[in-house]
Amino acid sequence: MKNKVTLFLFLLFCSFSFFSFAQDSLLVKWETSIDHQTEKQIHLLLKGTLKEGWHVYRADSSEGLTGITIQSTDASVQPGIPEIKSDFQSLPDMVFEGKPKAVAKGTITINQVLNINGPLPAMVKLKIV
Repeated sequence: MKNKVTLFLFLLFCSFSFFSFAQDSLLVKWETSIDHQTEKQIHLLLKGTLKEGWHVYRADSSEGLTGITIQSTDASVQPGIPEIKSDFQSLPDMVFEGKPKAVAKGTITINQVLNINGPLPAMVKLKIV
């Protein structure tokens, strides 16, 4: 009986772990446009509007914050380093024991260069992390 209870509790906690790491993809509404395009490069302009009460951290290597990165699902499309523009504010953050952290609230703009290795794909899928 004790083994059944232990197994049940283990499975219960495992099932919670699948849900506890999820992020709500509706926290940022993105608008995308192509600023410039050649055969070997695409310049994207991404404008994001953050949901009220939410923020995005600026990259901070001392705390392990990588900031926003963009990944491509196509190996022939290589994203460069994104240029992130926003009115960053310094706010004390309880996640970091009250230390002030630079965060973006409201809107954020990302200029992203995509380098194309090979023929220009008909469609490019990106993942914002």
